Amino acid sequence: MWGHIALSIIKFRRILLILIAVSTLGMAWVAKDVQMTYDFAQVVSPKDPDMVYFQQFKRTFGEDGNILVLGMQDSAVYKLPQFRLYDQLANELVKVPGVSGVLGLPKLIQIQKDTINNSFVTTPVFARPPTSQAQLDSLMRVVNSIEFYKGQVVAPRTGATLLAVTLDPKWLNSDKRKEVMNNILNLSAKFEKDSGIKLHYAGLPYVRSTMTSKVSSEMKFFAGLMVVVMAIILFIFFRTWSAVVVPLLVVVIVMIWCIATIVLLGFKINLLTGLIPSILVVISVPNCTYLLSRYHYDYRKSGNQILAMTRVIRKIGLITLVNN
Repeated sequence: MWGHIALSIIKFRRILLILIAVSTLGMAWVAKDVQMTYDFAQVVSPKDPDMVYFQQFKRTFGEDGNILVLGMQDSAVYKLPQFRLYDQLANELVKVPGVSGVLGLPKLIQIQKDTINNSFVTTPVFARPPTSQAQLDSLMRVVNSIEFYKGQVVAPRTGATLLAVTLDPKWLNSDKRKEVMNNILNLSAKFEKDSGIKLHYAGLPYVRSTMTSKVSSEMKFFAGLMVVVMAIILFIFFRTWSAVVVPLLVVVIVMIWCIATIVLLGFKINLLTGLIPSILVVISVPNCTYLLSRYHYDYRKSGNQILAMTRVIRKIGLITLVNN
């Protein structure tokens, strides 16, 4: 059987190469539609009673995993020039696409009693931007008198304050998340430069954005680095470019087919499946090197292509397939 397989490969090698090339082009066309997933990994069945209750709870009360917090601990923010820049930052953040709300000193509200209608009404503490330091100090005394904000928006002991930015979950769990975060960070960097106040970032959106970007860039870097290192090692051992190009070409073809298969199965690339390129390089290149070296060894020994191909398929090919 192995002899017939080897004979067929050698006899129809051109047809097989054309089929592989055409199929790879088709799979590459499919692979271009691959998408990244920005949702958390679903490790619990959606029909699980606890998961059903959790989803119902989120629909009723919402979730806090879409809040980005900008914190600062600098007394300069309570000076009129810096406070105006702070107010400008809050107003600009509200206009950023994907931001559904902002809560901070310039956006605080207070509850007042309407004695005429026997009801409560909410009014902004900073209805108008303060025009003098005395007016700002007066409004800050109003803020400090509201017990609800003590320790929540303003820390009485340290004077630290925060600006909470609520993001739209539809933007946060899509490929637009990077765009939203970049816009927010650019505005924050401008505020830091103009005011001289250092901002500190916290919140799940910031962690997810920075870690995803970092992991994605590192995966691309290490995948490319491994290809370069493998190419150098192959060239040092074989001293011919054909022994370098063929294994790397096989790796590229396998990667294209693998990504296309993910698309055809309806899956998306996540942090786990993103490791596939690196794993394929590590596994495929040594196997290709071993198969090529074994083929050349048997061919030099026997001088027969069919016999060399048969021995490689029988002794090495099946073992490599099973081991991997």
